[in-house]
Amino acid sequence: MHLKPELRIQVFGEPQPTPEEHITGNTTADPDAVVAHAHNQQELEALLPDLRGAIKKNTLIWLLYPKGNKAFHRDTIHTFMRTQGLQGTSMISVDKIWSAMRFKMLD
Repeated sequence: MHLKPELRIQVFGEPQPTPEEHITGNTTADPDAVVAHAHNQQELEALLPDLRGAIKKNTLIWLLYPKGNKAFHRDTIHTFMRTQGLQGTSMISVDKIWSAMRFKMLD
């Protein structure tokens, strides 16, 4: 996920179960990266105000979501995030339970 140890990372959401590559971070007013965990659309929408408040033009933005959810998957997430001014740029498999999408702010 390109999250180097020196980056200031802000984490949103409580993943259950915890991903194998668990990301920890501290609350910082000026993060280099944000990592959000959402199990469904409702959780993502609830996280969005805080997430938007933390990001700036060059912030790394990752959203982790559980695999196998027919109602909350890469296509629905990508479509929704685009309406919020965020463009999906890449996807990875974190472990057998979690996938992640990286986003950037639209110009």
